[in-house]
Order: sequence, then C-alpha cells, then structure tokens
Amino acid sequence: MSLQKETKKYGAMDPSAVDHFIGTNRELWNDSVFRQKGVGIFKKTESILMLFDSENPFSYVPTFNSRCSGLFELIIPTLSTIESWENIGGFWSRVIAANLLPRSTIPIHTDKGFHLTYSKRFHWVIKSNPGVVSIVGNEKLYFAPGEIWQINNRQSHSIENNSDDNRIHIIADFTVDQGPGMDFPAEFEPGSDDYKYFQLRARLSGRMVNRYL
Repeated sequence: MSLQKETKKYGAMDPSAVDHFIGTNRELWNDSVFRQKGVGIFKKTESILMLFDSENPFSYVPTFNSRCSGLFELIIPTLSTIESWENIGGFWSRVIAANLLPRSTIPIHTDKGFHLTYSKRFHWVIKSNPGVVSIVGNEKLYFAPGEIWQINNRQSHSIENNSDDNRIHIIADFTVDQGPGMDFPAEFEPGSDDYKYFQLRARLSGRMVNRYL
C-alpha cells in the first residue's frame, strides 16, 4: 500500500509496560533466531516473533506464537488504536519485536514479497535515543519512544544504532482486506495457536476488522 511519502507519523502511545515486560522476560529474545540466520542483514538484531510464519516468511497467513501471549496482550490496545486510525478492513498478518543491538547497523535494503504488496507496516517505538538514525528513502529520521510511524519499506531504508543502548521497536503489518487469494478458513481447531490468536483478536476494543471474527 503506497504512501504519499516514505514515512508517516500517526501519534504516540505509552510504551513503558511493554518495555518493562520485555526487560523482565529476556528469554523471549532467545525463542527464535530465524531472522538472524535467514537474512544476513539482521545478524546484529534480536527478534520476538509473536505473529509470524517462519516456515514461509513471505506469507500473509498469520501464525500466532502462544509463548508470547503475555507480551501480545500488552500490544493489543496499540493495534486497536491503529485500526481506528486507518478505518479500513483487514487483519494483522505480522507482529514482532525487533531489537537492534548497541553500536550496530542494518544496512540499506528494500523489503520485497507478495505479503508487503497488500500490507501497511507500522513501527511502535519501545526504546530508542537520538543516537539511533533511520533513513527511509531520502528521509533521515529519529523515531522517539512511544511514537507510531507507518514506513514505506518498499523504499530503500537502513538503521544505525550509534548508542550504547538497545533500540527496540514493535513492527506490525496490517494486511488490507480484499487482496487476491485472501481466503481464510472460517474455523480453526480449538486450542491451536491460530485459534488462540483469533480469540485474542476478538477481545480487541473498537471495530472488528477480520471478517471471520
């Protein structure tokens, strides 16, 4: 989904509860090293894959990681708020926490794949400081803690963490409804991770956006 420019700031929400939860549950960063091993540019990062298909990273079909349910619960109000800002039909197809380690960079790259053609990517800044510089297209930006941005990640972009602290973002992809081939099963096996995810979605405040809820 195209932006008029490479980035758009939507607003801000308090990240302190998420920051505290991640800080006291450091083991979540060790749950998956898929992105670090699979994509070389992410070697200096850590990830918590809450909603992600590691078997098919280009998929728009969400796979919910129930081991991260406590963290995901804290993120739901922000996802709901973004939905109210957007006011369009769709569903969350990817939600991860991403940590760029101190004195590290993610080199310039573009994100590709079918998934992104029908998705809007949002960044919610959990931890950062002015030593972190993001470059998206021709824009050089500092994303402050709490801020929520939409990023056109099909433009070239890179990040430099020139500080001695972690840079942590929640990265969430909202896939707009009515894309080709987007046929989700109406029911999931009770107790499965997918079923648990849709149960969580059903508890979102505000407008329900997935047509199977």
